[in-house]
Amino acid sequence: MKRMNLLLAGSVALCALLLTGCGGEEKLELPTPTAPIVYIDPSPTPTPEVKVPAKIEIKFSTEAEIVDNAGYEHFTEEQYRNNEFLKYITISTDQTITNVQFKQVGVAEVGTANMIFNEGAVLYTALELSPSKSLVIGTVFDGESPTRAISYTDATGETVKMYVAQSVRDGTLVFEQYE
Repeated sequence: MKRMNLLLAGSVALCALLLTGCGGEEKLELPTPTAPIVYIDPSPTPTPEVKVPAKIEIKFSTEAEIVDNAGYEHFTEEQYRNNEFLKYITISTDQTITNVQFKQVGVAEVGTANMIFNEGAVLYTALELSPSKSLVIGTVFDGESPTRAISYTDATGETVKMYVAQSVRDGTLVFEQYE
């Protein structure tokens, strides 16, 4: 029993030494931070949206596109409604474009590189076309020179102008950008 008391007393003394420190009045000090604490937000940084020019497709319309009123805006030039040469074209895009105009053009000058056009009357304006909303136009293509054009503003803010014609050689649609 004496041994137990002695062992217990030794344990208490050891604990007291450990809790109060061994000897002197030395205090443990933590270093003070010199740099400010920076908190990092784990949410991803938004990347700026890259705007690319719209891709436009102009093709002869199918019968379904001509009669569908849900996914298409329609315009037919009044003077050609009963013309036997009336053709329907569909203009579609891969992104939203605005201020879409179908207009008359005339060739002012044929240069070595590009044709120069005089723009005439705006025949139809669509405020907006998108991948889910295309434009079907009924028109007649007269002669070899382009007489019709479209212009629009794409997501980059650029105004694009393209003439639309029908090849007299093979009847295919021809459309090309002009300034």
